This record gives sequence, C-alpha cells and structure tokens, in this order.
Amino acid sequence: RAELVVIASVDDGVRSSHQDIEAFVWTHEAEVPGNGIDDDGNGFVDDVHGWDVSDQDSLVAPPGYRNDFYHGTHVAGIVTAIARAAYGEKAPDRIRIMPVKALADDDPTTYVKSGFAGIEYATQAGADIIIASWVIGQISPDEERILQRAAAAGIVMVSSSGNLPE
Repeated sequence: RAELVVIASVDDGVRSSHQDIEAFVWTHEAEVPGNGIDDDGNGFVDDVHGWDVSDQDSLVAPPGYRNDFYHGTHVAGIVTAIARAAYGEKAPDRIRIMPVKALADDDPTTYVKSGFAGIEYATQAGADIIIASWVIGQISPDEERILQRAAAAGIVMVSSSGNLPE
C-alpha cells in the first residue's frame, strides 16, 4: 500500500466543500468532531480538518462574505488536480490536504499575517509538505527557528517568490 502524503495549505483558507477538494481533505484522527474538547491535547479544540491560526478556531474555510479570500482554495485545487492526473481514482488515497487558515476573517487586507503560526501548526500536526505561497520580506530569528523545526522534521517547504515590489 502506498504511503499517504499530507500537504498543508497555509493560506487564506480552503473551501473544503469544493467538489474538486472535498475527497482530499485531511482528517485528524485523534480528534472527535464537534465535542468541544482538545482530544489529543495539542492545544487546538476540534481541529478535525485543520486549524485557523488567526481566529483560533476550526473554521478553515474562507468566510462566505469575503470574495477576496480564494487563494488557498485555488492552491489546494491545483494540488488535487495534479494528484488526480498522477494517481487517477486512487488520488484521495495518496494525497490529503491539511487546511491551515492564516488570515483573520475580519482582516481588512488579504496579506497572510499568521503564516508562520500556520507553519508551526502544520509541523506539529504532521504535514509532509507545507505550501506557503504568500509574501514576506525578511524573516525574524523566531520565524527562522520555525522553518528550521519544519526542516528538522523532514517537511518539504514550497513557497512563492517574486511577489514583492522592487
């Protein structure tokens, strides 16, 4: 049996109900859905399908009233399309998307402000790959340590480049 690869999308949220994504959504098996208890003691209550590190809740989908929160869903859709092309019907048995929302619902911009907290969550939750497709200029020593912990855990980091103005 092929090993399952968990890919965390640390972004503005993932609409897990999207027809191209829903079969791929990661499930944290140690959590009991909706019981209001941190079943595994990781500090996150009901993080069954990921975590919103900005709003500190398990609602990882973009808020319905914001049409400018779409990037994380788009990225997750690209991953699932590639998985389907590579593995066909068996793709959801090979790849899982761990949604990690790193932008507060009421934030006035779409700049991902809690990205490194999202990387920390994905590292703790056991992601194999973390997609961090957002803008950052320089990183702090604390942020560097977060990246070093992810690397030490064997996590592959995928990030964007060229998004900052010259």
